[in-house]
Amino acid sequence: AGEKAVFTLMPNEHNQLEEGEHVEMIFTIEEVILNRRFSYSSDMDGLKFVFDLVPEESGTRVHINMDGFELSLANLKAFAEGRELPNR
Repeated sequence: AGEKAVFTLMPNEHNQLEEGEHVEMIFTIEEVILNRRFSYSSDMDGLKFVFDLVPEESGTRVHINMDGFELSLANLKAFAEGRELPNR
C-alpha cells in the first residue's frame, strides 16, 4: 500500500488513440489483503477501484466496485451505439 502504479493505454480497436499515441495513468495502491482485496485510486481524478475476491466451490468470485462506475457505463453505452465516448 502507498506505492504507485503506472498503466499505459496503447492504441487498439477499443479506443480512439492514433498509432504512436499513448496515455499514462498513474494510480496509488490503497490496500492489499493477500487473496482477499486489492484497491487503488487514480492520481488524476481520485476515483477508487476495489477488487474483492470471494472463494467459491468452483473457483473465485471477483466483486469490483469503483467510484466512477456510472462514467464507464455511459462510455460503454456510447461505444455500443457507435457514438463518441463522453468520458475520456
